[in-house]
Amino acid sequence: MLDKNSLLSIFYSLPVPKTTSNEEAFSAQAIGLSSPHRIGKDVEGRPATLISISDSERSDKFYPVALEHISVRYNVLCKVTDTGQTSRRGWFIVIRCESRDEDLIEYFLRTMEVHIHSIGSAPSCNQVADMVQNLIELFRTLSQPSKYSVQGLWAELLVIAEASDPKLLLRSWHGEPADRYDFSADKQCIEVKSSSGQARIHHFSLEQLNPASGTAAIVISLFVQSSADGLTVIDIIDSIRSQIGDDLRLLAHLHRNVTITLGADWRQATSIKFDKQLAKKSIRIYDVGSIPSVNWPTPLEVTEVKFKSNLSRISSHKISSLSSEGGIFAAVAQLVPDTQ
Repeated sequence: MLDKNSLLSIFYSLPVPKTTSNEEAFSAQAIGLSSPHRIGKDVEGRPATLISISDSERSDKFYPVALEHISVRYNVLCKVTDTGQTSRRGWFIVIRCESRDEDLIEYFLRTMEVHIHSIGSAPSCNQVADMVQNLIELFRTLSQPSKYSVQGLWAELLVIAEASDPKLLLRSWHGEPADRYDFSADKQCIEVKSSSGQARIHHFSLEQLNPASGTAAIVISLFVQSSADGLTVIDIIDSIRSQIGDDLRLLAHLHRNVTITLGADWRQATSIKFDKQLAKKSIRIYDVGSIPSVNWPTPLEVTEVKFKSNLSRISSHKISSLSSEGGIFAAVAQLVPDTQ
């Protein structure tokens, strides 16, 4: 069920505006009680964010942006009909979704919901332009190859959502999918590995199992299987958002990581479901030093060694020890079932 205050819910409640002129027309509702910005619906039923600007902030130095999925225009005179049927004309920066595809509309509105609050209630055109650059990066990513599997991303998000301190885990979450470890903070590193089969056989790089001197690393292993009544990536994101509140920096980090990880596979975030209960019950934690590996260090001429390792017969990490170490290790200690 949609949050009645979400941009998606508001958008679906808006009627298509009527217009007999050539000017831009939107039916709209304010984003929040005190914000002058609006979420709008144009005459073709497409969503747009209308960013209010004062006459003093209007500038001709910013050029319009036209991408496959979104467009941005500055200094647009719009006729806006609010939900109370009151119409007025005003100058706005219009960021519009150039599609009526429901999946794209939902992605656009979720993206705007994260970023609109970063500019405040009285932004300069420069502030909006900076936000637009972030949006351009994200929407261009939608056409790029996926950098990680949906299953792997789902597993990482579940760890964040179920940790005792989701904010701490989110702050330590990798900046890029290609980073050596999924989570890193204060000389502690965590790598999450998932399997869709019945054996704990995972891919590793040799570097992952040999952290730098003074750094400790653990592996969280879990089974992730498809389920018709399971949870999607979006479901878990919503759970995380409910726990981290209005921390805009963390929300933006969460949204960016998911987008650049999925790339062209972004639609799968709303369609593929996995069994949460099975995943939680299957969680085991291992010290990297206990995982079967090849010899280290390798000859200087050998680099980027990758292999599979079976953890099924390996003893898991003592949870009491993890809890006492504090930091991100303590935050994930509670993930392990009591039966371990």
